[in-house]
Amino acid sequence: EATGNYSRNSFYSMTRENPFIMPVVPMRNTCEFIKVKAGLKGQFFDNMSYNAGVSFSYIGDLHFYVNDTTSNMRKGFTVLYDNSQYVNVYGELAYMIGEKLTVSAKGNFHYYKPDVLTSIYHRPSWDLAIAGRYNMKDKLIFTADFYFRGGQTARGFVQDTVTFVKTPVDVPLDVQLDFN
Repeated sequence: EATGNYSRNSFYSMTRENPFIMPVVPMRNTCEFIKVKAGLKGQFFDNMSYNAGVSFSYIGDLHFYVNDTTSNMRKGFTVLYDNSQYVNVYGELAYMIGEKLTVSAKGNFHYYKPDVLTSIYHRPSWDLAIAGRYNMKDKLIFTADFYFRGGQTARGFVQDTVTFVKTPVDVPLDVQLDFN
């Protein structure tokens, strides 16, 4: 599959990604000139499915968040832009235990090769999501997700320094009740 995309960036869309950006940042739209994607999707068994593939993109004006070194407070981020090649290798497995319980795992490896920047800032080199969903009598649904992102770097406050960001873990829990 070959596609492309044009994304209009705004202060709102960027604060949805990173709520700590400074109030005034340079704003450019992002253009995915080309995206080529190939993969496989199917089932190993009746209760186990898979989805795996790889994609290659060339992206113009991709934004990267960097620590704002111009402010004395140093508590926010600004944005740098660069054109970049991007490769994503992904895989997903889902397993159904009866009709009530579903467990899934999805992982991505990300590789960026920017035209000018020497480091990739605040974009993970990998991520992993593990999810569980339990349906109790079609009325009460429990979900638990575990998200991990790793391999991120940040530009330091001292010129030309790069630091590694600790792997964040996010564990949202959800309960849904249907009144039908």
